[in-house]
Amino acid sequence: MKIVTLIYAPPSWITPPPLAPVLLKAYLEHTCTAEVRILDLNQIAFRRLPETRPRWLKVDPAFERSLFARLRNAVPLLMEKVECTAAESDAVGFTLTQRNTPCVLDIADRIVRRNPKVKIFCGGPQTLRFYLSGKFPGLRAQWVIGEGELPSARIIRGDDRARIVHDELSDLDRLPHYDFDYLAPSRIPPVLPLLSSRGCPGECAFCTERFLFRSYRIHSPSYVGEQIIRLHRRYRRRYFVFCDSLFNHSFQWLEEFCRMIIDTRLSIRWEAQMKIQPSFPVALARLLKKSGCSNLFIGLESGSDAVLQKMRKGVTAGGARSFFRTLRTAGIHFEISLIAGFPGERARDFAQTCRFLIAQKRLIPKIAQINPYLDYDLRRAAPRFPSRRARHRADRLAALVAAEKIPFTPRYINNLIQPGKVPR
Repeated sequence: MKIVTLIYAPPSWITPPPLAPVLLKAYLEHTCTAEVRILDLNQIAFRRLPETRPRWLKVDPAFERSLFARLRNAVPLLMEKVECTAAESDAVGFTLTQRNTPCVLDIADRIVRRNPKVKIFCGGPQTLRFYLSGKFPGLRAQWVIGEGELPSARIIRGDDRARIVHDELSDLDRLPHYDFDYLAPSRIPPVLPLLSSRGCPGECAFCTERFLFRSYRIHSPSYVGEQIIRLHRRYRRRYFVFCDSLFNHSFQWLEEFCRMIIDTRLSIRWEAQMKIQPSFPVALARLLKKSGCSNLFIGLESGSDAVLQKMRKGVTAGGARSFFRTLRTAGIHFEISLIAGFPGERARDFAQTCRFLIAQKRLIPKIAQINPYLDYDLRRAAPRFPSRRARHRADRLAALVAAEKIPFTPRYINNLIQPGKVPR
């Protein structure tokens, strides 16, 4: 039996735990009869480096480059054990993001030095940037672009292609259900992640998530319900967060899901990310509430129709207002995100966003995030820094929200921009 080690490197979210390793573990054990181990270095680093926590959720390249060295200095024996365990495996897989790539490259290099024969394979959103920009790191690895299950299984079975691009499952319901047994019982968090779909049918101009998958696919409501029941029975958890890019693509799917959850009588709570839908039925919103919907993340981004059109959001500010009223009527709490300084945003467009927030402040329970527009063009090796105008407008939005006493999350204000950089 082959041994596969999946390493999740820091820095990244702590709660909920990452889905990529547990999804891969379940699939590889089911299809390749492999022994799969998960090493969550992100959790280890967060616990062992408490002084770094204020920098954990902010983009900070200097901190990210130093993180692996900090970890080795803090817990050298533990890191030695991690490297030895990985080097003794037949294959080692990594999930790459923009922020954890320096740490991944550092530890992968040390593993290969210990065992030059070990297979290294890397997936995650950052590998898509490498692929589209044509600039891969010097690490000797196999690169998975897009969905990970089929490519990883092929690699474990001997496929030696340097790059496997968008090899996707056609039927998501054939995936085995996953668990979080790699975590100690005391480390199982109160909130557990779920995934009901892959991809996104939207075409928002500022978003790169739509490039991660070639097709939009969705689990059946019964599959998702069974996953929730299994996790609830196994860990006695009642709070779940859907990590989908879009949760409300189908009214029919939502209704079936909500009725099924209500029928289970589990009294769970859940949250998800939704797009603005002016035609969203009040009856369906009330069904969401009854099934346990406790919070929604909604990307408003702008209160200007001209900017929303440039963003290809497919909605208007008036449509957003209608959607917000529907949610408030049903008693659903939600949070919105805002982007300042999108290309083509004029002073009068920005003023319209400010007026929208003031006019609708009694409709908006909370501001989840405010950031200046960041150009994530995947053909470049890294995102481009926001303009001075975009940063200034983001600061003005944050000041307005505070002055109007609209609740917001301070740590998610300007959290995507790099400290110490002078914008162009």
